[in-house]
Amino acid sequence: VNSLVKSTLWRRIGCNRLVRFLNYRHSYHAGNFGDVLKHSVYCILLRSLIRKPKPVFVLDTHSSCGLFSLEDETSRRTLEHQTGVSRLLNYIVTKGSYHPACQDFLD
Repeated sequence: VNSLVKSTLWRRIGCNRLVRFLNYRHSYHAGNFGDVLKHSVYCILLRSLIRKPKPVFVLDTHSSCGLFSLEDETSRRTLEHQTGVSRLLNYIVTKGSYHPACQDFLD
């Protein structure tokens, strides 16, 4: 196990079987295309759910710190935000408009 790549975590489960877990840090991927899609869908679903008069409980079990700087060293290392939120914002600035479904996400 000592010779394994350091960015990969290994854990013993069950009958002493080694299983590999990736060391995922969201700050490297914040604002990418998948993030924009996920948060846009969340906003659309939540807007739909709160139309009903009954209360709604939402628990995000896989959230992280929630606010990431796109100018941070980790974000600059991958620049994934350029195909996600930065591209969306550049489109809005260039075209001056966006789809109404993006409103909650942008707020």
